[in-house]
Amino acid sequence: MNKQPDIAETAGNGHGKVAQAAAGVGEDLERASENLAERVAAAKKTLTETSTAIAARARQSARATNDYVHGHPWQALGIAAVLGLLVGIAVKRRD
Repeated sequence: MNKQPDIAETAGNGHGKVAQAAAGVGEDLERASENLAERVAAAKKTLTETSTAIAARARQSARATNDYVHGHPWQALGIAAVLGLLVGIAVKRRD
């Protein structure tokens, strides 16, 4: 009744199972890393597209404002004066 071969066999089986588990974890980690990389790339693409669209809208709004001010200088001056007055009143009420 020699128990040493049983222990050696069990240890060998355990080592094999640990190696299999480690390989499985490595594969899972690699898949998770690839998934994260794909998500980061998609987020960068979305951010670039969004910032480009916002910049284009800002340029368009600036052009429209510039055209309006040059086309209607007195109205623009009146609007600015009224806005300044309203801001002044709002600030004074806060005090």
